Parts: sequence; structure tokens; C-alpha cells
Amino acid sequence: MEVNETPLAQIEENKMKRYTIGLITGILLMSLFIFQSCDSSKTPSKQKTKSNTPPVNLDLALIKKLKQSDCAEFIKLLTAKEVAKDTGYSEQWVVANYRVNVWELPIGRGRGKKVGEMYASSRALLLDQDQSGYKIQSPLDKSIGWVSNIQVGGTVKQNPITYESCQ
Repeated sequence: MEVNETPLAQIEENKMKRYTIGLITGILLMSLFIFQSCDSSKTPSKQKTKSNTPPVNLDLALIKKLKQSDCAEFIKLLTAKEVAKDTGYSEQWVVANYRVNVWELPIGRGRGKKVGEMYASSRALLLDQDQSGYKIQSPLDKSIGWVSNIQVGGTVKQNPITYESCQ
């Protein structure tokens, strides 16, 4: 005599099979994850390579070199009049209250923390640039960092001591 399984018994059996397959798959994935985490030869080291000269010292050396030259490149921030037009505030309000933030990292890399600030219409010694902004030394607080290219009206060449135009 042949025993016929009821549909309920088949459903229960299928549930157990799916549960078992899911459990085995989960265990395999966890094992793979643990194996990959422990295998340091295949993952890049998270330790930064130490250089003999910290980036700040390189910036200071570059600033010293640029200030000893006869001609250096400076950024010009947007004028108070341009900022007033863009923001809807009065020009007097912009002069008294508006500041441009100087950031630790380039804007394209997330800005980092605020390291300084500048007034509208300021000029700052240009150290580096990328597609999103300029690395500068702020004339206000001597901070070194990045400003967004949206805040910059252009660049000029001038003597870093006398601030006279040069070529």
C-alpha cells in the first residue's frame, strides 16, 4: 500500500528544506566573511605610511618660498557687492558679517573641519588647486586650507610683500 502525502505535509517538508538551505548559506557567507577579515595579505593595510615631513611643514615651506619670490599667484574672493547681489543682503551687512570658510580638505573630498575664515573681497596666497577649489593661506588668521571655487572671483599675480601686480 502506497502512502500518499497530504499537501500540508509537502508544504512543511518544503519549508524545512528552504530553512536548511538558508541556514547553510548563512553559515557559508559568515565563514567567508570571517576568512576574508582574517586574511591580511589580501586586504590593503589601513595604516598610513609615515612620511618624514608632515603636510603642514610642507605647506609652510611652500609659503616661505612663495613669499621670498618676486611674484606669486593669489586668489581674489568675490567682492562684497557680488556677495550682496547673490545673497540678497546689503553690501554693508556683507562687509560686517559675511565670512568665507577655510576647510581642512578639498571640497570634493568632503571639506573636513573648518580651519579658518576670510572676509569677502580678500586675496589669499594660492598654494594648490583642484577642480572644486583652491588651497590657500588666509590673510585673516593665517590658516591653511581650502576654499570653494564658487567663492573665488579669479586669480591675480602680485608681489607677496608689496602686493603690487607683477608678471
